Amino acid sequence: AVAVQRGGMVIAVERDAGRTALMRTNLRRLGASQVKVIEGDFLALDPLAEPQSHASAILVDPSCSNSGTLEHPQAPGRARLQRLSSFQEKALSHALSFPHVERVVYSTCSTHEEENEAVVAKVLKQFPGFRLERTLPFWPSRGSGALA
Repeated sequence: AVAVQRGGMVIAVERDAGRTALMRTNLRRLGASQVKVIEGDFLALDPLAEPQSHASAILVDPSCSNSGTLEHPQAPGRARLQRLSSFQEKALSHALSFPHVERVVYSTCSTHEEENEAVVAKVLKQFPGFRLERTLPFWPSRGSGALA
């Protein structure tokens, strides 16, 4: 919010045309003119191109098993979890490759360690300039605690 108040912008990337249209409609309704919506694949977004090359913060909200939602009570199969975590690793790695990024938030609605702690731990090994920051210190444990 502070960055936007200082003349910054928010870039939202969504590859699904229906969700992109809905996002644009909602943003117009809210008067959020500082949000640029890009319909496309985040993994294909060039970190060195304008305007995203100046991004200092990125929220990565990748596709996941949705196991933490009421709509998806069934556990996904092992193969699906592996496909999802592979994609999630690519998305998080891509976000960390932007030249001016200082903060990346990784968020899923999954309860599976393979989609959360394991993804973050694996990717952070490839990007030693970044570190994990506890954002909910009053919440003693989420998942296995592998990143505690």
